[in-house]
Order: sequence, then C-alpha cells, then structure tokens
Amino acid sequence: MPPDFLAGLPDPRVWSDRDAMDWANKLRVSCHALGIALLEAKLIDGNRSQEIQLLRVPREEKWTLNCQTPSSQRAEAQGALAGAWAI
Repeated sequence: MPPDFLAGLPDPRVWSDRDAMDWANKLRVSCHALGIALLEAKLIDGNRSQEIQLLRVPREEKWTLNCQTPSSQRAEAQGALAGAWAI
C-alpha cells in the first residue's frame, strides 16, 4: 500500500481494533499486511503494528467480490472500495 495513500486515511494511532479490521476489510488486505504497511509508513509504532497484525476479520464480515455475489452487494462493495481510495 502506498505510504501517500495510507497518510490520507484517518489517523491510525487512534483507531480501535474494530476500526483497523474495518479498514483492512475495505482495502481487501489482511490485518497483518495493514499493520506492516502502517508501520513502514511511520504512521504507528511497533507495538500498535503488532496488535493490528494479530487481528483477524471474521470470515462472515469479509467482502466477497465474485460472480456468485448478487450485483447489488458487489456494487456496494465496489463503492466502499472506491470511497476508501478517494480519501
């Protein structure tokens, strides 16, 4: 994830665990990858990075963008992703 993009997100130092999981889900990355990227972008410290890396988005909450997903859900998911990238 580009550091410039990450810098445009709300301040991750004040995110709850739920916020971190929601952002990982919106960005379609693992919490592990998000924690590393935020650390490398110097937006959080090592302790918070470790905490985020250990989080897991529950399977039932993960975005599924495939041909079996109803088009309305797929459109909603794509809209959320587009909004995240616009920040």
